[in-house]
Amino acid sequence: MNKKNGFTLIEMMIVVVVISILSGVVVSVLNQGKQRDRAKDSVSLANLEKVVSAIESYFYSEGTYPTIESTDNGNPLNNSSNIVLDQYVQIWPEGFVYIYDNSSNQFAVYVKRISNDNYYKFSSTSGEIQECYGSTLEIQERVSACDVVTN
Repeated sequence: MNKKNGFTLIEMMIVVVVISILSGVVVSVLNQGKQRDRAKDSVSLANLEKVVSAIESYFYSEGTYPTIESTDNGNPLNNSSNIVLDQYVQIWPEGFVYIYDNSSNQFAVYVKRISNDNYYKFSSTSGEIQECYGSTLEIQERVSACDVVTN
């Protein structure tokens, strides 16, 4: 009888699978900060969807979008003329910037991403949430170079 020493194909496949699983766990453990930032970005995106929905509900009930003044710091709840807005948005998310153009009756909401310094933007002109590239954002500046965010 001829006995050969070595590993079978099944044994090699099991070793590769175990190493793959272990490396995935190690990468997750070592990149906790990055994973946390991605989770915060997901929360920001979900909050953006909720804020936009509330602003659109306000528009359909009140006939106009909430107004904003330069002293409001991008938060329409700070504007005393938006008396009933708190029925739609009770707490304005931190870091969100609302811009309203009275002449065209259009609005936009921006929030900075944590993981890569880009921005999520919803504009009523496009009707879509977009990721915009740029490291700075002035409150009245519109960010160009945006891509549609798909879930």
